[in-house]
Amino acid sequence: MNKEHLYTKQQYLDMANELSHIPEKYLECITLLDKVISIDPTIIDAYEIKANVYATQNEDELVISNYTIAIELANSSELYDTEDLITLYEQRAGYFIHLKQYEKAISDFTAIYNLDTNNLRAIMYRGFIYEKLGQTTLATKDIDCVKTYMEASTGRSIEELRDILML
Repeated sequence: MNKEHLYTKQQYLDMANELSHIPEKYLECITLLDKVISIDPTIIDAYEIKANVYATQNEDELVISNYTIAIELANSSELYDTEDLITLYEQRAGYFIHLKQYEKAISDFTAIYNLDTNNLRAIMYRGFIYEKLGQTTLATKDIDCVKTYMEASTGRSIEELRDILML
């Protein structure tokens, strides 16, 4: 084993994941994740954890760039699960909403729908964003697609869901 790497990439990743929940340890966490990436730059989880850690520090560009790398790697991996890829898109879309970059969030929700046409949550969020942007035709199309199902399965109106989602 290379002397520079005292632990395996999984051990570094596990240590970083533990530290990722401690805001004052974020620099140490990022250093460990950089070690993981230096050993194997295709470890998707390292980029996802980095994005989440940078989000706690409001490092917006680093959040988006790390989610983007994770998504690109996941898209090109035959081993990466579709549900995990959807989670990456959801996380980045959520951050785009936080940044008020609604068109980019719409793009991510569309990508989710293209991966799973039964993902009503993606269409619901996309519809609410269209509505927020004043694109009523697109909003109505998406919201109507989800409305009947949501009211029947959750007992909540679409307005209650909008309030819960704060959109």
